[in-house]
Parts: sequence; structure tokens; C-alpha cells
Amino acid sequence: MLFIPVYGIIAAAITTFIAYFILFSLTVYFSRKYIKFGVPYDFIGKSVLASSVMALVLYWVNPAGIFYVGLMILGCTGVYFSVLILVKGFGEEEVGFLRGIFKI
Repeated sequence: MLFIPVYGIIAAAITTFIAYFILFSLTVYFSRKYIKFGVPYDFIGKSVLASSVMALVLYWVNPAGIFYVGLMILGCTGVYFSVLILVKGFGEEEVGFLRGIFKI
């Protein structure tokens, strides 16, 4: 609440992100004591990379108007999945699942 009056909505977004990241980190830390699970850091990194590329495209295009925003939702979805395919972000299980859905 301290940063919001000075910096506005951007401060609200950043402080919310920080709070959720801290909560996520604590949850993972304490959960690992009781539940053993692996974290797929490689897939998380690939997803972050694809999201970053998608965000850059969205920032570069900067759509205005409902039609262009809708068009960019479709376009950025394509960018995201294209980057994931290029960095081999899908495993055999995901590919098999998609083939089953689309009957490819």
C-alpha cells in the first residue's frame, strides 16, 4: 500500500507479483518437507522464454481497439506455441495428448 499512491497501478502489479512469488516460494519450501515432487525447471524456463517473446510481440504491436486486441490474442497464442515448439517445450506425453484431441 505504500508504493501505490506514489507509483500507481504499476506498483500495485509489481508488489502483488512479489507477494505471490514469496507465498509460492514458501509453499514449495514447506511442501517439500512432506511431499516429494520434482519441479520441471527446464519446462518452466521454456515457458518463461515463450511468454517473454509473446510479451515483446504484444508490446511492439500495441493493439488499440477491440478487433485488434482479439486479433492479437490469436496471434500471440500462435507466437507462444511456436516458440514452445522451436525450443522443444512439448514432451511425448503432450504431443500424444494433442494428437488424441485433434485425431492427427
